[in-house]
Amino acid sequence: MADLQPQPFVQREPMSVTAMPWRPDDPAARDALIGWLTSIDVSFDLDLKTRSGEPATLKIKGHPVVAQPGWWIVRRDSDGFTYPLAADQFASFYAALCPCASDPTAACDFSPADHPSETRSALCEDVERDRDQLAAVCAEIGDLLSPTGERPEEALGTLAGDVARLAEQRDAVAALAGEILREFTQHGHPGRPATRTGWVWTETVNGWRSRLAELSPPPDPPAG
Repeated sequence: MADLQPQPFVQREPMSVTAMPWRPDDPAARDALIGWLTSIDVSFDLDLKTRSGEPATLKIKGHPVVAQPGWWIVRRDSDGFTYPLAADQFASFYAALCPCASDPTAACDFSPADHPSETRSALCEDVERDRDQLAAVCAEIGDLLSPTGERPEEALGTLAGDVARLAEQRDAVAALAGEILREFTQHGHPGRPATRTGWVWTETVNGWRSRLAELSPPPDPPAG
């Protein structure tokens, strides 16, 4: 069954977030972040540590990680979950969404290479590029699976048929061997233990030989 094997999945839509940097040394940036968290009803603990000389920290209540200066405070747009994220992780996970992606009349400083139309973002470009690369890889895999030119699903169907025929052949060989071995019923050798058959009718032996010939692979074609 298909649900008993791991299956590939892709995310239906890119996850969008809203974020602000935690820069406690910049009063304007610090106050802007605090104002934003307050406006969205996110509880937090702030420790500026002005006396000890240690870096100021900010902790979102309910989250175990403490934000250090330079980190980002991220709010997931889908459910409002808010959490801190180190700057390098933030840069690897998220790409800026140009303002005109949601408002075509908004001012935008994205370069034309990242932004081919007024309603597209750099994130859209990344998604399309990855999709094209994935399609190319799938095509290469299809060629490897089917060097004869069959489509991958046809090649897999042919392989499944070959496996089924081999299984039938294995069962037929096992049945024939079982019939032959059941004829070895006579014991009584005076030395080492031994078993032999009694009289086996000629038509029975000929039948075995015919079945064995049917199960034998065809001879290889002559070279050249």
